[in-house]
Amino acid sequence: MVQLTDLAHQIVAEHLRTGDIAIDATCGNGHDTLFLSQAVGDSGAVIACDVQQSAINATRLRCEGQKNIQYHCGDHAEALRSLAEQYKAEVAAVMFNLGYLPGGDKTKTTSLASTVAALKSSLVLMRPAGIISVLAYIGHPGGQAEETAVNEKFNSWSHSGKIEILHRPDSQLSDRSPRLYIGKKI
Repeated sequence: MVQLTDLAHQIVAEHLRTGDIAIDATCGNGHDTLFLSQAVGDSGAVIACDVQQSAINATRLRCEGQKNIQYHCGDHAEALRSLAEQYKAEVAAVMFNLGYLPGGDKTKTTSLASTVAALKSSLVLMRPAGIISVLAYIGHPGGQAEETAVNEKFNSWSHSGKIEILHRPDSQLSDRSPRLYIGKKI
């Protein structure tokens, strides 16, 4: 069975080119940041964001030697809102992993309000045919509501012709299974 993180990387990779700009909105331990850095190459740029300095530190360590990464310690909603002014309609991919930092403080999680705001900014940031990937881990307090909001946002964008949904969760998942959403900006 394919892991959801691997599936996200596979689909996002199909839409990235050398020299692109990509954002890891919740860098955690740096797996997506490293993937994006390698995918866009030395002429590209990756912006790695996380609210926890320990996540930024872990990502720096995992991505040691990668020279195309900028780091932003702060809430993903605030970071993406400020980046939207600089990179409006220029970003090839925005990736999210919602929940808590694996191996970190499980009481520090992404939140519904910040995630919804960050998603709105993502749409502004993405170029036409840009990709947004959201992997929602729902096994924490507020995780189910956050995933429901992601689902509603993707449905709204799809119905209004803003994105084409490339992947959505299987409706047969257990209550605690992570959910992967991927969309392409139209």
